[in-house]
Amino acid sequence: MKKVILALAAFSIAVGSYGPAFAAGKKEQQAVAKIEAEKAVQALVRKQAAQKATDLLNSKEWVIYLSPTGNSAGKRLPVITDVLTLKEGRVSSKHLTANGFGESYYTMTVYDSGTVVWETMQRTDKEDLAFLRGELRDGSLTGVMNMQTAKGVREEYSFGMNPPPAPAPAAAKKR
Repeated sequence: MKKVILALAAFSIAVGSYGPAFAAGKKEQQAVAKIEAEKAVQALVRKQAAQKATDLLNSKEWVIYLSPTGNSAGKRLPVITDVLTLKEGRVSSKHLTANGFGESYYTMTVYDSGTVVWETMQRTDKEDLAFLRGELRDGSLTGVMNMQTAKGVREEYSFGMNPPPAPAPAAAKKR
């Protein structure tokens, strides 16, 4: 009987000392499970946002206005009306197609803010390059288009869905 009492006492001491450690381990497992569940929800939200953005990008032809910026701003280049088409992971531009560029695949990133960024690079047979980066935010498309010829001539544009304001008329010269 003494042995049974001694064994029960030892078992009680063991359970008493491991009980808090076991509870702490369980809390840690619950915290890890909660973090994993939050990550899974975020991944699902991003996937749904990416699908929604893809559907919106693919839903129409995007009329954009290319305005010279950067090195091109002082060259008196005209504002160009262009049409972007994004479909099945590829993008094409009527302006670029007219200049020998073909369509290309684009990559897309969805940010927690809801902004979607897509990027692509295109090349002509003559080794001219064009880089496009677009941002889709609240249903509006903006971005940049940079082109460089094989000879190193660069043109830089920003684009958006709204035409830029017309330049102010020149002031009349005084006599």
